[in-house]
Amino acid sequence: MRILHTMLRVGDLQRSIDFYTKVLGMKLLRTSENEQYKYTLAFVGYGNNPDHAELELTYNWGVDKYEMGNAYGHIAISADDIYATCEAVRANGGNVTREPGPVAGGSTVIAFVTDPDGYKIEFIERKFDGGGRGCTLNGVSANALHGGCGQALIHPTDREVQTKKRRYVSAVFLLRAFSVRRADKRLRASA
Repeated sequence: MRILHTMLRVGDLQRSIDFYTKVLGMKLLRTSENEQYKYTLAFVGYGNNPDHAELELTYNWGVDKYEMGNAYGHIAISADDIYATCEAVRANGGNVTREPGPVAGGSTVIAFVTDPDGYKIEFIERKFDGGGRGCTLNGVSANALHGGCGQALIHPTDREVQTKKRRYVSAVFLLRAFSVRRADKRLRASA
């Protein structure tokens, strides 16, 4: 099992699509309309199901505002630079409700914002350990951060993927060079 999507009801679909794509860097994955039941769906995310969880933005035609109630908590998104992300949120219609800073009693930098509809979003800043092992969260490597059903909690950035590919190619090249030298040494020894 995996989490596929979370649905948020929005009052202005285009405003929400713009916020999640232009401000938070998600992609508009697909849209659909249901004329019979009068709603439009837009799925946004950092990648498609089943590898990435998505946000389903639901616009019920003619409804421009919802009561939030007190049951909804927040969604969490990792960010490379929380300070810049919070400035982008402010500049594009969102509100910063907790300024970036360390979590109480810890060193992980977090912030809370609301999107244009008032949904709470927690940003958790990612730290690179410098040892080529990717990012860490509270000192735990991203490789160890998996949910019980295999859902990765932190997804590598494009830069991390490219770095891993380069390191892999370099390692393969070195192994092949070492194997050729070893084989050459054996040939000389047997001659």
